[in-house]
Amino acid sequence: MALNGTITAGSPDTYGLQCPGSRHNIVLTFPVAANTSIAANDLVKLTASYATKCAAKTDLVIGMAVQAADNTTATATATGQGAGAAGDKWVSVVVKGIIEQDAVTDTGNNTALVLGTLLYVSDAVTSYCAAGQAVAAYLNTNGTVIGKCLDFKAATAATTRVRVLIDLLDNVISWS
Repeated sequence: MALNGTITAGSPDTYGLQCPGSRHNIVLTFPVAANTSIAANDLVKLTASYATKCAAKTDLVIGMAVQAADNTTATATATGQGAGAAGDKWVSVVVKGIIEQDAVTDTGNNTALVLGTLLYVSDAVTSYCAAGQAVAAYLNTNGTVIGKCLDFKAATAATTRVRVLIDLLDNVISWS
């Protein structure tokens, strides 16, 4: 990894679940809400004490899912395993450490990705991410703070991946 704000090609640092900060991340496990499916790398929130995926920039993120957790009744029926009721399945979530997420340009409120820039949950919907499942850098605080930009790279012409330092365990984030 280069120290100039870009990730060099062929870097040994992998992103997403292979590395999210590796051994220094803090991962907690939460029960999944009834009839809910959470994918690996989804940003996660708690609703009535159960994990669900974030769907809006105002959601209070607790972290990023380490693996998928499918607690839908359709899966329970297809596999013959109990699922579907709140708490039947559990999901592991990185709550403190380094994660990778898609970064988007949010209409009218975006600023450039720079090392140390605060990152917020975004409502932007694109062909590669749903609302509440990407981050953006804002000129003002229109969304929920998720962390600080550590590094970024263009994954394709349409997407940018950003490495984010999160500390949602304390959630009193003094990021200023």
